[in-house]
Amino acid sequence: EWPTAEIDPLFASLTAASLWCLATGVARERLALVLWSGVLGGFALLQKGPPYFVMAAGAYLVWWRRRGLRFAFAHFAPLLVVPLLYYVPLWTMRVDPESMLAAVRAETVGRIATFRWSHVAETPGFWLRAVLVQMPLVMWCFWEWRGARDARMDAADLTLRMCSGAAVLAVAVLTFFPGRPTRYLLPNVLLFTFAVAPAVAHFAGQRRALGGFARRGLRAVGAAGALALGLVPFGVDRIGLAAAGLALAAALGPLLVRTPRQLVTFCLVLPLLGAWTVGLDRARGWPDSVKGRQAAGQLLRRELTALGALGDLATRGHVDAPLLLAAGLLPAGDEAARTEPATRWLLHECDDDDAPQVPPAYVERLRLCLPGKVFAVRERAAGVGR
Repeated sequence: EWPTAEIDPLFASLTAASLWCLATGVARERLALVLWSGVLGGFALLQKGPPYFVMAAGAYLVWWRRRGLRFAFAHFAPLLVVPLLYYVPLWTMRVDPESMLAAVRAETVGRIATFRWSHVAETPGFWLRAVLVQMPLVMWCFWEWRGARDARMDAADLTLRMCSGAAVLAVAVLTFFPGRPTRYLLPNVLLFTFAVAPAVAHFAGQRRALGGFARRGLRAVGAAGALALGLVPFGVDRIGLAAAGLALAAALGPLLVRTPRQLVTFCLVLPLLGAWTVGLDRARGWPDSVKGRQAAGQLLRRELTALGALGDLATRGHVDAPLLLAAGLLPAGDEAARTEPATRWLLHECDDDDAPQVPPAYVERLRLCLPGKVFAVRERAAGVGR
């Protein structure tokens, strides 16, 4: 039912699990966890390739500075062996390694070459998304960093430094890549979650009233929610009515939250509420967006090209005009089905109850299921004249 299948959530899970195992294993000198970090990192490399090192670089720097890369072999050996167990047979029996490495270079370092000065203007927005997607975990992280630190760096502190170092350096590196989708920052959410979980649990267990810093933060969130709630009616076509639910919850926060436990609950529930209101609304409306129609149009054209149906093609019944334009098609159309079709190929929508009947002379050759729409491509049967 979802509009796209993304590799990013699985990559984020593997990367975050790998780096957390590395940070915890190094900090607590647990060799088994360091080995698992390499295995999971190897699967992350299989999933998406070199972007794993963009996330891992910050953790490696803290590891090198604080522990001199202790247990390095236990991490890097499985990190390289796991993908090689797949790629060596692939390169020797199926694929030319040079062509694959050229594609890897184009998709990683090659993207930096497309960076333009116009992308600099988008940098503040990217940094803002980077902070917002990790709230409030990043606030707890910097709260833990405050004040004088023990020069010996205990295990919990080193884990926090390695996880947050990976997240912060990843944001810095991605700043120089064009595009910079927020989904690339998904590993940071998990890293901050595990890194600050002990501190958050300790905070939630305190039986006292909230301090001044927490109350001021809540009031700021409440004011932003109240402002957004007032603006929703003026931008409902752009942001959707579901945003009102998230804005209302944020506005009620200062009135309902009084204790540390309630504050932690509020901070955990608010992102989930956003995912099931704003996030779900955006996902369901994606097929009707410009990008959604572009993706569907490109897929339709590719399938028609593979079928050899681009030349003598017409539409039958109502077919979404923006979809045809996105596919680069301007076929003849007969929306009301008033005449007998004369082309070899017919394209029509299957789930339209009012769609005109297709003549029996046409045989279905392809059924294309897109989000919210199902199309069929039919060919005139052999031996049936015009």
